[in-house]
Amino acid sequence: MRMQRKVLSKSPRNRRGVLTMEWVLLVTLLVIGLAGGLAVLRNALLDEMADMSHAVSSIVYHHDHHHGHYNPNSNDEPDVVPPGHQH
Repeated sequence: MRMQRKVLSKSPRNRRGVLTMEWVLLVTLLVIGLAGGLAVLRNALLDEMADMSHAVSSIVYHHDHHHGHYNPNSNDEPDVVPPGHQH
């Protein structure tokens, strides 16, 4: 009880120190949480962009393959050669 009274007698100075420490801890935790959240968001966005890229590439490949267009990245001959494009 005496210890509490001594602490309370210095309360304005101690309170400021405690409040400052609480704010420092709070801001530190918020920054760590924000950094982790942004890293997760970045990874999710990169995964979505990779999926979109694969989907577009697949659409372009199937379109070219279906219409008999030459695909310079492929060693396959087209199934259908458009008129005027005979080998």
